[in-house]
Amino acid sequence: MIVVCTSLVALPAAGDDEASKAAALQQAATADAAKVDFFEARIRPALVEHCYSCHSTAAKDVKGGLLLDSRPGILVGGDSGAALVPGNADASLLLKALRHEDLEMPPERKLPDAVIADFAAWIRDGAADPRDGEVVGKKRTIDIEQGREFWCFRPVKRPSIPVIEDEWATTDIDRLIVAQQVARTTQGQKLVRAAEAAPEILIRRLTFVLTGLPPTLEEQETFASAWIDNPGKAMESTVDRLLASPHFGERWGRHWLDVARFSESTGGGRSLMLPDAWRFRDYVVHSFNTDKPFDQLAREHIAGDLLPSDSDEQHDAQIIGAGYLMLGANNYEEQDKEQLRMDVVDEQIDSMGRTFLGMTLGCCRCHDHKFDPIPTTDYYALAGIFRSTKSLLPNNVSDFVTATLRVGYDKAAVEAWAVRDKELEQQIAALQKSLPKSRRNAAVVSKSPQRDTLAGVIVDDTEATFEGTWIASAFQPPFVGDGYKHCGQPRTGLTVRYEAKLPTDGEYRVRMVINSGDSRSNSIPVLIVHADGESIVTVSQKTAPPGDGVFAELGRFRFEAGTPAVVTVKASEASAGFVIADAIQFVESS
Repeated sequence: MIVVCTSLVALPAAGDDEASKAAALQQAATADAAKVDFFEARIRPALVEHCYSCHSTAAKDVKGGLLLDSRPGILVGGDSGAALVPGNADASLLLKALRHEDLEMPPERKLPDAVIADFAAWIRDGAADPRDGEVVGKKRTIDIEQGREFWCFRPVKRPSIPVIEDEWATTDIDRLIVAQQVARTTQGQKLVRAAEAAPEILIRRLTFVLTGLPPTLEEQETFASAWIDNPGKAMESTVDRLLASPHFGERWGRHWLDVARFSESTGGGRSLMLPDAWRFRDYVVHSFNTDKPFDQLAREHIAGDLLPSDSDEQHDAQIIGAGYLMLGANNYEEQDKEQLRMDVVDEQIDSMGRTFLGMTLGCCRCHDHKFDPIPTTDYYALAGIFRSTKSLLPNNVSDFVTATLRVGYDKAAVEAWAVRDKELEQQIAALQKSLPKSRRNAAVVSKSPQRDTLAGVIVDDTEATFEGTWIASAFQPPFVGDGYKHCGQPRTGLTVRYEAKLPTDGEYRVRMVINSGDSRSNSIPVLIVHADGESIVTVSQKTAPPGDGVFAELGRFRFEAGTPAVVTVKASEASAGFVIADAIQFVESS
């Protein structure tokens, strides 16, 4: 069946001759034929070339539920409604999309202005279209109102309390239990009430539940004595005391920290430490101990950095609360940084859904939720909000954007710490000056030794002569100075030569910084040129050397003051693994 849009042509009135009627009908048919010819020549080819790949019955995945390969498909439209309004070009979504006013179709590039003008003229003339086809229903949409009826989306309501004539039921919870007991009994089930617990058991239950700790013997005796006089008052005062204990927040804050996926490192790829995570932990504990309203806690977690504050203390608490968004596991060494930014946003959205809605939202990153009333469009609307916040600093391993606290309630503690720190620095400096010179210059070093604390003559890698390509690094301590150099494989011709002028003739211990690790070579030949000739020592950099864990002993050798002492690391002859070149130490034997 051919469907066309008939032009409005004035037909002759009743009584006119048959020739006039025939002429009018012929005129209308000619006009319709011209519009169909225009469609076939200008509109259909453009639809086939630019639109059918995504909006036809032959497309693998029909985008937006819209079909443009039939007149019924265009008129019914897709997810956004009818694609065109015959006779009204400016109100037609199809033309708006072609003009890139809202939606942008085709997405890769805008069509030439002449083609867009053809579509506008076609729609204004009634959108004549000879193509037939079945009327295609719109894509199934989510019924939000129906979704609200699901039990977990209903607001929490206080249940109606049944009237119970039973002396055992002294509280509303008791009355609800009795009502359930009666209901189950009518169904053939038998519920037996537990016997009343002794005061010694009650105090243990209360204390364990509210603080996670057992009661002391004195607390048990006090409660038992108060229970005899007035059970209700004993219970009330004990609960108030336990709720006022700082251990209450520590106990119950742990439950919320689990929900908030709290950790002191990121996980996901290379795990990065979160040095300020303890602030979020303390914030949660403090929130429980001060009975912070849950809706306030939720706002601070999601948008604490945007909330107004009346004090430095409140500002800091809100900023720390927003740290919730950055606690998730992400691979921060992901090299596609746009992908990483969206991965972080996805983790934030999914965690927010699990935390505050008890449901998964991450599914909607790829498709409408299969079970819950959440479309992909809502997911990306929410993602746009989170994506508008800059939370990462681009780098090989991305870092976090940090916020400055106003110190708030920590101000006094920080000031006291600064004073104490200055006092300790002065004490340390005085103690170092009081140490004997021999002790200060001992060949015993810390994890990252300072050159001026080392005994003897030091030749660092910055003073050595390197052959071949070596890479400077300071990634892994220990090292002397500002870092070290390393080489991988292949390393043909790679050597490093250390040359020292020693102050006196005599025997010296020759030591080499190892900088051990699993990826290092375990067999590296080292040539020592001394007064008695040459010696080759093989060292391993896979394991830390005995003693201080930094310097490996190459041996004791005799040197003359007028002749340079030379040590050459032959990296080209080493076994598989990295070779590290740092400092060589010459210490006069005692």
